[in-house]
This record gives sequence, C-alpha cells and structure tokens, in this order.
Amino acid sequence: MNQKLQKLRQEREKLQGKLQTIQGRLRQMDEEIVKLEDVEIVGIVRELKLTPEALAQVLDNLNGGNVHG
Repeated sequence: MNQKLQKLRQEREKLQGKLQTIQGRLRQMDEEIVKLEDVEIVGIVRELKLTPEALAQVLDNLNGGNVHG
C-alpha cells in the first residue's frame, strides 16, 4: 500500500480518537456548567424567599404573561 496513504489514514485515525475525547470532555463541561447555573439560580430564589408559585408569577410577569400559555 502507498506509504503516504497509509500514514494519512493512521494520522486521521489518531485525530479521530482525540476528537472523540475532546467532544466527551466538552459534554462533561456543559453538564457541569448547567449544574452550577442551576445551583446559583436555586440559591437566588431561596435568598429571595420565593415560593415556586411566587417565582412562576414573577417569571410570568417578566414575560408579559406568556410563561404558562
């Protein structure tokens, strides 16, 4: 087999493995970011002592009454 072709295929395979590793890490980071954002949001809601109903009303008002419909 052509050595250049074989070398390119090997390099491509190696890069494909690295890409999969990086994509996996990106997914993990995205999940961590969402979890930390969720914790921050819950902290703010608790700090304001809002019930779920009161929070829904605030969000509904901010959205011009379109949150639930």
